[in-house]
Amino acid sequence: MKESKSPLLRGQSSVMLSCPNCGCGISDGFAYLSGGAILLSEDRMDSVHEERLEAFLAIGFHGAQPDMRDSCGDELVDSVEGGQFDLHWCSVKCMRESFNEMFDRMESQSKR
Repeated sequence: MKESKSPLLRGQSSVMLSCPNCGCGISDGFAYLSGGAILLSEDRMDSVHEERLEAFLAIGFHGAQPDMRDSCGDELVDSVEGGQFDLHWCSVKCMRESFNEMFDRMESQSKR
């Protein structure tokens, strides 16, 4: 099983130039996961860019043990300024492979 490549995105960088699964350049379209939050104006008509917003995304398994030795997870996005992010893969196939690897790793860790 591959080592974790997490986080896939961290900090101010929000442009992914290569696929996190296969390393190929992203140029002829891409599969994506988009997330985050926006701060709306009081009348909810406009969004207000706020650098204090910070995006994150994680997957995990929370076990039953009080000391959490049976818990595990992967950080996918960490501290992205502005609160919004896009993760890109060169294809749906690579996106699926990435998530399957993360889920397999988490499932293996949660069984220990």
